[in-house]
Amino acid sequence: MNKIHKLESEIVTIDNTVEGKEKDIIGYENGIIPLNIPSLKGSVGEFMGGWQNYTYGNFSHQKAKHLIDDSIALQNRWLENKIVGLKTDTK
Repeated sequence: MNKIHKLESEIVTIDNTVEGKEKDIIGYENGIIPLNIPSLKGSVGEFMGGWQNYTYGNFSHQKAKHLIDDSIALQNRWLENKIVGLKTDTK
C-alpha cells in the first residue's frame, strides 16, 4: 500500500512538471520568455561588484564613492523598471 501511495505521489509530481512545461511552451509561442528575477538581481549585483572594484582601483576614493553611489541609484531604478515591465507586459 505504501508503494502505491509513493507511486501516486510521483505521478502527481510528474503531472505538475508536465503542466508547467506546457505553460512554458504556450508562453514561448506567444512571445513570453520566463525570467528568473532573483537570478537577474544576482547577475546585476555581480556586475556592480566588478564595477565597484574597477572604480576603486582606478579613481580616488572620493570620486569612486560618488560613481558607486550614482550607479547604485541607477541600478535600483533600472531593476525596478525592468521588474515592473515584466509583470505588466501584455505582449
